[in-house]
Amino acid sequence: MAEKNILIADDEPAVRKMLEKLLRNDAYRLFFACDGEEAVALTQKHTIDVAILDVAMPKMGGVEALKEIKAIDHHIEVIMITGNVELGGLKAVFFRYGAIDYLIKPFDMMELKLTVQRALNNREQTLRSTSVLKELKSRIVELEQDFKEKTFRLRESQIKYKNIVNNSTDTIAVIQDGLLKFINKRGMELTGFCRDEMLDTPLADLLHPEDRVEALKRYRQRMAGKHLPTENKFRIRKKDGSFLWVMCQTVTTIWQDRPATLNFLRDITQQKRMEEMLIRSEKMSSLGQLSAGLAHELRNPLAIISSCAQFCLENMNPEGLVAENFKVIHRNSQRASMLIRELLAFARPDRLNLKSVDMNPLFERMLRMAQLEVDPSHIIFVKRFEKGLPEIPGDEEKLGQICLNLIQNAIQALQGKGTITLETRVAGASDPMFELSVADDGPGIPKEYRQRIFDPFFTTKDGGTGLGLSICHAIVEQHLGNISVACGEHGGTRITVKLPVKQDKTTE
Repeated sequence: MAEKNILIADDEPAVRKMLEKLLRNDAYRLFFACDGEEAVALTQKHTIDVAILDVAMPKMGGVEALKEIKAIDHHIEVIMITGNVELGGLKAVFFRYGAIDYLIKPFDMMELKLTVQRALNNREQTLRSTSVLKELKSRIVELEQDFKEKTFRLRESQIKYKNIVNNSTDTIAVIQDGLLKFINKRGMELTGFCRDEMLDTPLADLLHPEDRVEALKRYRQRMAGKHLPTENKFRIRKKDGSFLWVMCQTVTTIWQDRPATLNFLRDITQQKRMEEMLIRSEKMSSLGQLSAGLAHELRNPLAIISSCAQFCLENMNPEGLVAENFKVIHRNSQRASMLIRELLAFARPDRLNLKSVDMNPLFERMLRMAQLEVDPSHIIFVKRFEKGLPEIPGDEEKLGQICLNLIQNAIQALQGKGTITLETRVAGASDPMFELSVADDGPGIPKEYRQRIFDPFFTTKDGGTGLGLSICHAIVEQHLGNISVACGEHGGTRITVKLPVKQDKTTE
């Protein structure tokens, strides 16, 4: 890891010496200035990661130095320190001039070290974010603004009430002997538990099963004195049974005279969802290119194989086993050709032929088509179509393809007997979305498969191509909608498609 450069500007030699002793232990490269002008000059000559500025200094004060340092490199994180606090000035430092934190003298040494580490982490994240695609940039700005809001509220609380922990907008938790010994108000709001429900709860019970082993291993190693990164991401359980992603900064501490870990948690669930969307988009793009190339290379040889087999059947009058083998060749070449057509549909989706579509009749037609292939005495179809629904902009043929595919999948999931429920409705007032869902009471989808059902070529059906739901997913995205799956604890599957009632532009 590259060495981090810390600039310390304070007109008191004792403060500079104390900060040097404290931060030198963390192997930072330190630069010192006696006033704001010297601090700005050092920033112009060296690459500075974090600047610690005293508010009151001769020649140039800390606030003016903050503005000039930010003008040199706005990615430099600045921590202000002062013995005198004024709330109006505090707010200006945070929101107008861009400081990351504001510490009050005399400050706690551990608090300072944590603040410096957090500033370094924030700088690294900010620098990395410049390479993220455009659709993530606005969200990153929101997260940075939200972080500043939280920090400001935290420090404002410190000034007014001297009660940082209980009024923090970040979750703060203490873990000791593998048990939760303390959690602040924010943590209870985030998880939905009350304090009595959480205290003395084993850490393992609060973690997502997939994250449990690694998180507990890190906890044991940290308590054994092993040096580990302070920052980790994992999922924690909420009272309603769902999970949320958190960014956790952990340090060892002493709680009631015994070793423990102090944990600062920030909800990053939305950020993780956007990252997963980006990864899926890149994955689908790569697979689409691969599929298009394969389809192009295989189409001509398959056409020749099929034609030759058909020619032999029609002109050579083969008999017995020879004729049967020619039929097998022809039948399977046709099946391969169908797979190629699906590959091309996945790789190069056609431009949408948008028009106003009445979804209830379309859903009804697709249901009648699917019913032709099932025994009506064994499979029951229940329709719950909301009346008077508005038409939606879409490609009628492609939307019909989605409906038919979802119904056929539900039929196959029942394995010959059961109930399928089809529903339509419009939800949302300011931004209405048309919703259709297909639910079956079959055995459900195993947990290990649920995250993969929309992946290309993933299938659990004999003879399946694994492209049906992938194509449905692509069509839904073309229509600026979304598709999701939900499974009951004891079986049953519901797939829901949400489509905008209005679209502002034509989608390709």
